[in-house]
Order: sequence, then structure tokens, then C-alpha cells
Amino acid sequence: PVNATNKKIIWSSSNENVCSVINGLVTAKKIGVSIITATSEDGGYTANCTFDIVQPVTSITLNYDYISLKNIGESIQLEAKVLPEDATNKEVKWSSSNESVCVVHQGKVVAMGYGICLISVITVDGGFAATCVVNVVPSVANLELDKHELSINVGVTDKLFVQISPSSAENKNVVWSSSNDEIVAVSQDGSFTAMKSGEAWIKAVSVDNPEAKDSCKVTVIQPVTGIELSQSSCHLTQIGESFQLDATVLPEDATNKEVRWSSSNGSVCLVSKGKVVATGYGVAVVMATTADGGFLATCTVTVEDTSAINDIATDNQDEAPIYDMMGCEVQKTVKGHLYIRNGRKFIAK
Repeated sequence: PVNATNKKIIWSSSNENVCSVINGLVTAKKIGVSIITATSEDGGYTANCTFDIVQPVTSITLNYDYISLKNIGESIQLEAKVLPEDATNKEVKWSSSNESVCVVHQGKVVAMGYGICLISVITVDGGFAATCVVNVVPSVANLELDKHELSINVGVTDKLFVQISPSSAENKNVVWSSSNDEIVAVSQDGSFTAMKSGEAWIKAVSVDNPEAKDSCKVTVIQPVTGIELSQSSCHLTQIGESFQLDATVLPEDATNKEVRWSSSNGSVCLVSKGKVVATGYGVAVVMATTADGGFLATCTVTVEDTSAINDIATDNQDEAPIYDMMGCEVQKTVKGHLYIRNGRKFIAK
């Protein structure tokens, strides 16, 4: 009874490793169960108390704090880590801030619609929380370049632009490549430089969806810088007589070497593909013009009837004046040139 003479108590623990007891003061040592017993010294009466020693939760973390899902139905598993590792009650509760965007069950997040929502996980013990932002975005469906065919001169730099659809796609990165870097070199921002004449294809491929791609055919042109003819003048003596003029378009690797031929006087001579044919007597200029750049080279063609022309040495002629073909009096003749004396044409020896 309360007024018992000997009230001395003997305390004991069924598992000293779990908890100890001194004069009724119980100290928890580690997780587990121990029975604390109070025994009266007088009579050996006992009373018990069961102690369940637990490790409380101190925090919780997630393996992601941001994730991006593409398209409806895509899913990802979130892993929650309750700390400390030996926490007794690791039970957690999951929730989504917007289930029209995504739902969560035991950490598995499933996209339900496009948008952003917040996935939360809370410990039952202590109410500690961790969150993850989930962004549900559509993947790239199509990629289109602003140009699909173009021509560019050697040494010129240009740029291609790409349009991604849908515009709400998150990853708009593109990988650029050239089918021939020696002809066209392309950078990863879509800019490219013409290296030498030829053709190459520039391709753009979506990083997000490799099936979304487009290409552009680039023709690199080496422009013409000039033209030369095989001769600058020619003398023909008969109608129907012909000769071949050869045109050299510069530089040698010019892309368009087309040459257009013409005669300043078709009654004197005609020309086709460089072949000059005398059609009458007189002087005409044969012209070769490049289609690219309009560069011009000429050859003066003289068609002269020599049937009445004498080859004479002017040293033994009378004092009659000598005129050139322009009607100007000359004091000295040049061998091989055509002159007039006394109304007669002659070639000086």
C-alpha cells in the first residue's frame, strides 16, 4: 500500500542494448523493443512498461527536381529517399498539383496533358516534403529549312534558317552537316561557306526527333573573270574561206564556260562556235562574249580580194604617193601590210 514500510524498487531492462533504466529514468540507445520492469524489494511485486524505440525521419529527397516528358502517356519513375536511412517509418504520400497535366502513383509520373505541374512527396513521420517540377511538352514533329535549293559563288558565306513544329517543342536543337565539306563547309548555327565549285547537300536533323529533317541543295559557282581568243586578227583572201577561233574562258575551273559568238558585219564574215567564214570583202570584228559576266574578246577579220593586188617592192617605184587602207599617206611601208598606190592595192615585200 501507499504506506508500505519498504518502498524500495529494483529496476531492470529486458534489453540493455535497446534502452537502459536507472531509478526509473529510461534512456533509448537504439531502435528496438525492451520491457522495463519495476520490482518491489518487499514481496517481489512487478510492474512492466514496454518501450518501442524508433528512429524519426529528418528529411526526404527526390532523384529529380525537374523532368520533361514528351507527349501524352509518357512516364517516369521518381525515387524518394527518406533520411536517415534507418528511419523507422519511411512511409510517404505522393500528390500532383495538376492531374490534368500529370498523375503520380507510388512515384510513377504519367503525362496526361501538356503543361507544367508540381509533384510532391511528404513523409508520414514528420511531414518532410520534396518536390519535382514536371514539364510535359510535345516532341519535334517536323523540321523545315527556309531554302531547298540555291546557288552561291566561291568564297561567299550564307546562312540557312530552320522552322521547328510544333513551336511549343522544348528541344529545338539541330545538327547540321554537309555531304561534301570540300565544296560547302557548314557550321552548327546553319551558316555555310562555298569552298570550291560543285554541288553539295546541307542537311539539318532534329536532336529531339531524328526523323524530323530537311536538306538544301547548294550549287557552288566559280564565276568567270575573263576571256581570251587564240588570235586577235586574221586576214582572209577568198569568200568562203574560214578559220577556227578558240576561246579560253578564265579561270580554268569557271562553272559556266558558255561563250556567245557574233560578227559586227555579217556581209563580211559570219561566226558559229568560233568558226569564222568569209562572206564578202571588207573588215569585221568577231566578238566572243561570256554568258557569265559578259566578258568580251575580239578578233579583227579582214577579207581582201588579192586577185588584183601585186606583191611589189616599194624601193623601185616611181614617186607616186603611197596610202594605207585608211587613206592616209605613208612614208615607209611595212612588209606584209596592204597599201594603195596609183589606185592599185599591193602588199609590201
